[in-house]
Amino acid sequence: MTHAIPVLARVCLPSAPLNRALRVALWDPDAVPAEWAAWESDPIPPETSLREPQYRLRRLFPLIEANLRRSEVRLDDPLRDYLRMGVAHEKMRWEVVERVIDTALGSLKQNRVTFLVSRGVALATSMYAQPSLRHCHDLDLLVPKGEAAGAVRCLTNSGFVPTPAPPGSDSSSRWVTHPSGFPVGIHERLFRLTP
Repeated sequence: MTHAIPVLARVCLPSAPLNRALRVALWDPDAVPAEWAAWESDPIPPETSLREPQYRLRRLFPLIEANLRRSEVRLDDPLRDYLRMGVAHEKMRWEVVERVIDTALGSLKQNRVTFLVSRGVALATSMYAQPSLRHCHDLDLLVPKGEAAGAVRCLTNSGFVPTPAPPGSDSSSRWVTHPSGFPVGIHERLFRLTP
């Protein structure tokens, strides 16, 4: 069993670059300069880990850039510009996401479908200073048991297309995709695991 621990740690725990990125993105601004300096001396410094897609840090660019700015950490021009491009990308992406949200929720409200926005979009719009700081992969809607089919019908009438559930979805979730490619998950229970 002990041979499984390193494998589980590699799969379940954040990588060193992700761990550093999360600290820079989320820690109190007073602690960020020291954390940034430590990251710069790591075997995989921020110049490398922020640019390399394998580390999957792009979704954190807005939070990293905002916290570095708040903590007054000075960056080299190329890295600062690279982060700003990532921020601009997320802002433009959020404009598309916002249109999808408006279309989906407007259609559901017009058809008197009961729903609750949950997970990423709910957090982005209620807990972050700007919604584009929270990267969202989809819109998750919670509907009462037995009403998912009606919600799907309503959204397909508004131009969404039924799509297969992504890996990891529970069997009762239904999915539709906006013409922009942004998916909407319709869930009849809050958690994936059955009680």
